[in-house]
Amino acid sequence: MDRAQEKLYKAREDQDRERTESTQKIQQLQMEKAEEMAKLTKVLAENEKLSCEAKKLHMEAGQLQQQLESFNSTMQGQVAWNDIQPALYQAHGELVSAATQFWRSVEAIQNRELATYLPGSGVVHGMWPGQGRASEPLISTSLPELSAMGEYSILPHQAPTTS
Repeated sequence: MDRAQEKLYKAREDQDRERTESTQKIQQLQMEKAEEMAKLTKVLAENEKLSCEAKKLHMEAGQLQQQLESFNSTMQGQVAWNDIQPALYQAHGELVSAATQFWRSVEAIQNRELATYLPGSGVVHGMWPGQGRASEPLISTSLPELSAMGEYSILPHQAPTTS
């Protein structure tokens, strides 16, 4: 029976070793399962977050589409700038031309009215009241001088008097 007991003892050792290995394998698999479950939970949470963000973006896209359609319907009767720009430039040019013509006409009328106050070309007058000498111009026609201080003189030049 020694042999039978040895076989039995050996068989029990093999069973114990297999049981220990199986227990270790089960524990290892349970740890891997826990790790994978944690990863799965994390991925599901991220998926939920992304799903909520996608819904939000989808709603925003719908609102933007509605705004675009509303804008397009209000702009349907509008004219593009490229179509109206040449007409505006032409109208501006015509307006400037008309304004220039108007002011030229006003200036011509004013000049005619002022001309009625001037004596005719054949009339010779003496000195006007307020005129000092006949040779001195009413308005200075000379350029201003630089004084010693570097400022401009606004007084008219005095013609040298010869005695």
